[in-house]
Amino acid sequence: MENKNLPEIKFGTPVIDGHLDDVYLDSFCFSEEPMVHMGYSPLGREGAMKYMPNTSGKSYYLYDDKYLYICTVVHDETICSRGKEWRMNTVWPWNDDGAESYVWFSDDDYIAVHSDAHNIRSVVDAYVYGPGHHSKMIFRDTPREDWCATIDRENMNYTVEIRIPLPDYVGEGSVIGTILEIDDRWTVEGDDVENMVGALFVPEQCAIDQKFHVKLGKKSTK
Repeated sequence: MENKNLPEIKFGTPVIDGHLDDVYLDSFCFSEEPMVHMGYSPLGREGAMKYMPNTSGKSYYLYDDKYLYICTVVHDETICSRGKEWRMNTVWPWNDDGAESYVWFSDDDYIAVHSDAHNIRSVVDAYVYGPGHHSKMIFRDTPREDWCATIDRENMNYTVEIRIPLPDYVGEGSVIGTILEIDDRWTVEGDDVENMVGALFVPEQCAIDQKFHVKLGKKSTK
């Protein structure tokens, strides 16, 4: 792929604390305003394009010799919680409120991190995959030191920050693909009914393969 004009992820190391550090601000930012969503009905995984006017998000990216860092700041006017017990017993705890980051290090090397906005649980799934099937799948809790989430209820925002180990073959000049997903399935505290489902979406500027392509910039000499 021609990568001369791709946006660049800057070299730098933030603190994983669920806050947007200044070091992110000069790097690549994946903005979702307006957002195009691939919504799903509560009764099945049937796709439908939707807009969620009360929800928006931005993901900021950095990398260093060991990790890719992603800090996602979400504005959500209906932040609510279905409770810790629900989160710890569901396979998809981020569906209430949460951010999901998808990264392709190559066509055959994919990882996703699904994180709960309420700082209770995050899950990693990663696999090498081929057309029509997945293989070598890993599904595990994200190590506590690799993620953190915070909520600012006064300003109706939450922040999810993660770090993903880089494969040995990925570094300065590498091109990766990425997608951001924001979930907001329940809008009332303790509600058992899915009032709104906003799930996987891609930005309008994405390429035909439905990923946004970005390059890892030059390593810092400092």
